[in-house]
Amino acid sequence: MSMESFVKFFEGHVLTNAELKARLDDAEGREAYIRLALAEGESAGFSFTREELIQVMDATEQTINPQLSDSQLDGVVGGTGGSSAPAPTVKIQQLPTLKGPPLKSPLTHPQTTVMCCW
Repeated sequence: MSMESFVKFFEGHVLTNAELKARLDDAEGREAYIRLALAEGESAGFSFTREELIQVMDATEQTINPQLSDSQLDGVVGGTGGSSAPAPTVKIQQLPTLKGPPLKSPLTHPQTTVMCCW
């Protein structure tokens, strides 16, 4: 219930009080913000703890700046999209040297051709 108390304090007291909002916005870092919010909340008759305030702040930050979970990061880094199936491989093979007169195309190397199938 106390996290809801902070939300009520913020929505009903901070957002409607420009001076208090400015002081919270100007707080020098997270700890200063927490101390000021706890003091202002208590003086306004709201009851919430430091831990509850941090939980609300963390949840809000996660909503604003979402981060991928470890399993989501593994899927992105591994390129498997979260699947445990191995990534597809491509077989590369060397073709034999061409025999006969050289080809006229400047794009063809007459000795070795490497083909990739994708």
